[in-house]
Amino acid sequence: MDRASAASIRFAQHGLRLSAVAAAAVFVAGVSVALLLPTAQLQRIHAMSGAYDITIFRCAAQLIGHADPYRLEPLATCERQSPMFAEDSIAPAPQPGYLLLALAPFASLPQVRFSFAWSVTTIASFILAAGLLARVSGLHGGLIFCCIALGPGFENLVLGQLSAPVLLGIAASCYALRCGRPQLAALALGPALFEPHVALPAYLALFVLVPRARLAAAFVGVTAIALSIVATGAAAAWEYVRIVLPLQALSEVPNADAQYSLSTLAAALGASDAVAVRIGTIQYAAFAIGGIVLAKRLRTCFDEPAFVVALPAAIAVIGGPFVHYSQTLAMLPALLLLMRYAAAAQRIFATTALALYAVPWHIGGGVRFGTFSSLVVGLVVGAVLAGFERQSRLGLWATVTLPILGYFLFIHRIPNRVIGAIATSRDAFLRETTWAQSFPGVVWGLSTRADHNTFTSFGVLVKIPTFVDYVLFAALIAMELGSRSARPSSQQHRTMALPP
Repeated sequence: MDRASAASIRFAQHGLRLSAVAAAAVFVAGVSVALLLPTAQLQRIHAMSGAYDITIFRCAAQLIGHADPYRLEPLATCERQSPMFAEDSIAPAPQPGYLLLALAPFASLPQVRFSFAWSVTTIASFILAAGLLARVSGLHGGLIFCCIALGPGFENLVLGQLSAPVLLGIAASCYALRCGRPQLAALALGPALFEPHVALPAYLALFVLVPRARLAAAFVGVTAIALSIVATGAAAAWEYVRIVLPLQALSEVPNADAQYSLSTLAAALGASDAVAVRIGTIQYAAFAIGGIVLAKRLRTCFDEPAFVVALPAAIAVIGGPFVHYSQTLAMLPALLLLMRYAAAAQRIFATTALALYAVPWHIGGGVRFGTFSSLVVGLVVGAVLAGFERQSRLGLWATVTLPILGYFLFIHRIPNRVIGAIATSRDAFLRETTWAQSFPGVVWGLSTRADHNTFTSFGVLVKIPTFVDYVLFAALIAMELGSRSARPSSQQHRTMALPP
């Protein structure tokens, strides 16, 4: 073992405690600022971050116990109090009742204080998740935090999205499985339910592959259903499953530049809205089953129980009927585990996948921020390669980093033009949807703007690195499963961290 690997192990032993202390300090200090700082100063911070999504969910949480949070009114009245929402841009809150119930005690805070507190919670979750993943993967927690914060984590913070607790839940569950605590792993995965379509395959894998976790997993599922019924009532809870989720997927099909889903791709190739959603749903179900099978094989090959949760959660955000860029945070634990067990010939692919993941392609904040973050990614790549066996590190670094920086500068410099549109069978963003006709007073969709179904040159080019990442992710799984049997048992894998 070289000195770089020994340093990585020492950090893994102490990094979790440090990250827990740092996360607690950030959370306490941030919440104190949110409660005590003058509103005018908080307003300036809020204007910079936007916090679009969490503002929607705050409005819906305010309705718990008073009205149906899935109806046009009074949700629209609350949203219009924010300058982010114009008269024709009322957004739905397609979140389960248990999540809205969890937010309800804090929803009475003024919008700016609530949003700032959520931003602080997001940062603290990232810090703690980085420490947990460092313990599981053996990589330096600072490198992992850079990968989180620069890539999908940046969009989560700017838009006030929900993937930070999801990543924290996956990381905590992986760590609990590594420690031999399967029941705790099922409970620790609970925050991942903030994004139900990510948590569901992971919970199914726990239930199928880890018998000792079944009781706890069933308890979490029953509790989530019960809390949803308590929050919204049985009728609204059933309405959420039967109508809200399908209509949310349908409304996002023409959202060409923002969606990474297979449904949107199918619609771009000519499928109708309904057929596109069916294609995405079938693929999601097939990938969920395949994820469980692959997780079992990887667990057996490397004696690594964390794959049981990490791999199904990662596969849940590949294709399907609904995927935003921010939700690809769920891929990171599995990607780090694959990197940990990669053979020498596979590490260039693992490092490239991690580098592609860490660049904020989708919401780069302009060329200057993107260039800076790409250079930071170069440092991350160099630090990762330093932990590998001695080889042409400079050549590998240049091979990975320089094309990424060049591509980022290319897509942010070329003129952005509309290059096509998804020919939808209806305007999924208008209020007169099928659901609105069946349930008067219901709105669904992001906006009534007619240009949501167009896709631009930037919107296409910016997705290519993520799609390449998907290919590298699948290739790593195939290569590691294939090469494992060819390696002598004494060198089945190179451990980068000590067991807990």
